[in-house]
Amino acid sequence: MSGRGRRRGRGGPGDDGWGEFGGYMEAKKSKLAAQFEQEISSDEADEAASGDRAEHIRPIFAGVCIHVDGYTEPPAHELKRLMQKYGGRYAHYYSRAEVSHTVASQLATSKLKALQPDRIVVTPRWITDSLKAGKRLNEAPYRLRVGQEAPNPPPPSCSPSKGASAAMGRPEYIGQFYANSRLHHISAW
Repeated sequence: MSGRGRRRGRGGPGDDGWGEFGGYMEAKKSKLAAQFEQEISSDEADEAASGDRAEHIRPIFAGVCIHVDGYTEPPAHELKRLMQKYGGRYAHYYSRAEVSHTVASQLATSKLKALQPDRIVVTPRWITDSLKAGKRLNEAPYRLRVGQEAPNPPPPSCSPSKGASAAMGRPEYIGQFYANSRLHHISAW
């Protein structure tokens, strides 16, 4: 056997080492959650050791779990750090049971429609403005709604320029074209 196929785990025939179907993803999610908690603990220990914790940081985002979808400003890793620092949680993978807020600058209309009936989809400004205010702000002004996503830029104009068509009509155009290109080498064969 080439070794490229599915290997059997240690637990006997049919056991892949991860338990039931989806065991790998569950193990991965729990490991990421443990790393998140460990980072919070180490950050708090570092602040206590350095004496930087002169002011008590309020848990503004207590009870909030965000999932970042797509490009955001500030970027996802910064939003994760802010959630750690101010009492919230960050989910690398979307889960309806775990995630309370989806953070996105723009989403496809179909995704927004699928999320909107019972999910809160906000722009990253909700987080940054809440931090500036020192309290958790109402999400309503920051909600991303169907049809609100950023429009695509207008396509560039495709109309021909007058200068190009005028230059092609001049008698010396062909000579200048061949003088400035390498095509004359091919035609000399």
